[in-house]
Amino acid sequence: PYCGACTDLKHRLNDLGWRDKVIVLNFHEEWANLIAQYIGITAVPSMIIDTDNGKTNSPIYIGVGEIGRQLYKHLETKK
Repeated sequence: PYCGACTDLKHRLNDLGWRDKVIVLNFHEEWANLIAQYIGITAVPSMIIDTDNGKTNSPIYIGVGEIGRQLYKHLETKK
């Protein structure tokens, strides 16, 4: 709720109809912050796309623009 970029990203997800395909975590929640630390997220907004059920390390995408590009690549081009 305090991150303008995160709020903007959530609105874009809703506008594009992708919100039900993305899990959004609030790093102000202790458990979510622990997960972020464990997997190496150091900036918000950040995103990981898990394509193999956690078998390999997935890249971390940072920033609204890069997240939008990756979501488009994975959600729109596979329709």
